[in-house]
Amino acid sequence: MVELEKENNPKHEPMLNGMRMLIKNGPPIGKAPWLIIAAERRGFPSREEQAIAYCMENMWLKATSLGLGIQLVSAISDLNYNSQFSELLGLQQGEFCFDAFSIGYPVKAFSETPRKEPVLSVTWFE
Repeated sequence: MVELEKENNPKHEPMLNGMRMLIKNGPPIGKAPWLIIAAERRGFPSREEQAIAYCMENMWLKATSLGLGIQLVSAISDLNYNSQFSELLGLQQGEFCFDAFSIGYPVKAFSETPRKEPVLSVTWFE
């Protein structure tokens, strides 16, 4: 992090701000009461990441409808081949793909954001 700060590159500023917040507040999973981990068995052709994405999207929609706060913890996907993490979950190392999010009650209430009406356009292919 110190090396990136020395570069003084404006492109790195969002990432550095995120790192500073992580150092100051700790990892987000420590703030929420639950960490949900989705696992999908690897296959051929490889579709596990898409399957997890659909699963997480549906859980995100349900959590939001219940007024729960949700935050992706995509760092869990970096543990796909970590033997200790797989062992902790009781799964065979390298056989599954993971992703996760933390879920709990939001600090602030959600506010309705006005949205523009979508422009309807259809393209038909024959």
